[in-house]
Amino acid sequence: MIDGSAHGIEHEEVTVAAGPRVTVAPGILEWAVTRAGIQLHDAINEYPKLKDWLDGHRQPTIRQLEDFARRFHVPFGALFLDEPLDDDPGIPDMRTPGSTPVAAPSLDLRDTITLCRQRQSWYEEYATTQGHALPDIPRHTTDDDPVEAAEKFRLSGRLPLDPEQRARPVGRFRSELIRALQDLGILVMISGVVGNNSRRPLSKDEFRGFALSSTMAPLIFVNGKDTRNAQVFTLLNELGALLLGHSALSGGDLATDKGVLPEEQWCNAFAAQCLVPGESLRSHSDGSTASGELDALSSYYCVSSLVILIKSEATGSGKPRRVFFCVAAGSPPSGRKCPKHAVTGWRQRDCRHDTAARTPFRQRCC
Repeated sequence: MIDGSAHGIEHEEVTVAAGPRVTVAPGILEWAVTRAGIQLHDAINEYPKLKDWLDGHRQPTIRQLEDFARRFHVPFGALFLDEPLDDDPGIPDMRTPGSTPVAAPSLDLRDTITLCRQRQSWYEEYATTQGHALPDIPRHTTDDDPVEAAEKFRLSGRLPLDPEQRARPVGRFRSELIRALQDLGILVMISGVVGNNSRRPLSKDEFRGFALSSTMAPLIFVNGKDTRNAQVFTLLNELGALLLGHSALSGGDLATDKGVLPEEQWCNAFAAQCLVPGESLRSHSDGSTASGELDALSSYYCVSSLVILIKSEATGSGKPRRVFFCVAAGSPPSGRKCPKHAVTGWRQRDCRHDTAARTPFRQRCC
């Protein structure tokens, strides 16, 4: 080893440059944090340097800003804008479960809609260039009877909707239904995550699916986190929106009261009649609402028992029934206690207004 000091060589402290720093408006940083659904103080706890950036005491480097953009799922270029990016999904929100307030779409949902719009736009250009025919789907308005519209569509043979000929189990039926929808010229996508990011799962409590209307490339997206029976209903519900010529974000609620928009009521009735024709239900149901009867009908029609209950009441195939749901510890109480389980904390809710059965915190008890 050569001793540099012995040869008169002076040692200098070498510092590695942190890279160029860039100016970012504090308002843009706050917008990025809020957009991600994170409280500002939580973001500062996770990113202590963020406070200096917001106060203007120090500016981030390019690498730091890239890391910030990845963490908060914001387009890197959007951080250099003077005003926050307007990324409203621009899709009518039909998620109106009764009178319950509906939260604004989450970042995961907005990013999913944006991704689907990009794919739809690409396919529109491709289909136009290739001279593809326009999708073969009829048009309706909410003034049309949804049951009649469903019967015409079902009897046309465009989709495998005949209960007697329906593929089972539900997984096979769903696959055949998707292929038939694609044959009509409809893009169908099912996923339980944002894009291919398994760390960003979608919430079935937030939405069940959505439809993006288009003359050349209508699109249906279904939340893959939902049950397959629920996915089947969502496919037909979103098809109803396309028949109305609408784009729509659906919560999958089956209620038909005043809290539900007319368009969603129409789509619900259309989907229910397509999957559970009234005449067929009357011939297969003995009017019982016992759990065994509901399970058998649910399996036969490849829908949830809740759809069977609502359709039974609508067609007079069964008596209106109250359904009981378990409220897990820590979740907010709602409804009245089930008389059979008053001690254990079960609650009673009207089946026609209930969306709790599709959450992991509640399940039917009787």
